Amino acid sequence: MIVTDKDIELFLKALKANSEYDFTDYSEKSFKRRITKVLTDNRMSLDTMLEEIRHNKDFTEKIIRE
Repeated sequence: MIVTDKDIELFLKALKANSEYDFTDYSEKSFKRRITKVLTDNRMSLDTMLEEIRHNKDFTEKIIRE
């Protein structure tokens, strides 16, 4: 899966809006790896992941811990 700059932006916005975490200063490479890992490990699309972040605090905490 190829993670785009737009994907990173959507991921960061969802995390910031739905949790106390703000990772906007982290490196782009780091987030590309993190997003790819979350999507692969959970066998989900980006849209599904964003919905989970918006509606499932346990999922959000899990991906942050990992």
